[in-house]
Amino acid sequence: MGGTPNTTMPDSLRPEATAVRLVAARDALGLKSSEMADQLAVDRSAWVKYEKAVRQLPLHVAYEACEAFGLTMDYLYRGRMDLIEESLRAKIRKSQTKRPG
Repeated sequence: MGGTPNTTMPDSLRPEATAVRLVAARDALGLKSSEMADQLAVDRSAWVKYEKAVRQLPLHVAYEACEAFGLTMDYLYRGRMDLIEESLRAKIRKSQTKRPG
């Protein structure tokens, strides 16, 4: 017991990684950034900050995105797509291959 807890954040949880997945999912859904924000009742400037990794995606917004668009928390925060419906998964993969990096 005691000691310092491990505070190292896995790379998949970093805002940069989440942002890449947000943009890929939005592209796969055929939405503009402003449309995604509006559909989730999120301030447009806040959404842009999530997509640019300026701010971490809050859990409540991630949950709403999952409910609205068939995404999963596992995908948004860990990059796992196994529970996403196959046609959306294919679109996300295609979107990811179009993007550099």
